[in-house]
Amino acid sequence: MTLQTGKNGNVMPENELWNLFRLPVAAGNDTTRYSIAAGIQAMAHQPELLGQMQAGGDI
Repeated sequence: MTLQTGKNGNVMPENELWNLFRLPVAAGNDTTRYSIAAGIQAMAHQPELLGQMQAGGDI
């Protein structure tokens, strides 16, 4: 799909193709990293959350 020629006969440059993959990977990395950090911070400030998680209850 991305390597097919367009209306003008050109294909997508390789650097643009790589950017299609790099952006979602970087965004997913940031989201995961900050979500984990926020969860650890929440448990540090509210230790009862850890007990709720271990018991399988809703947080």
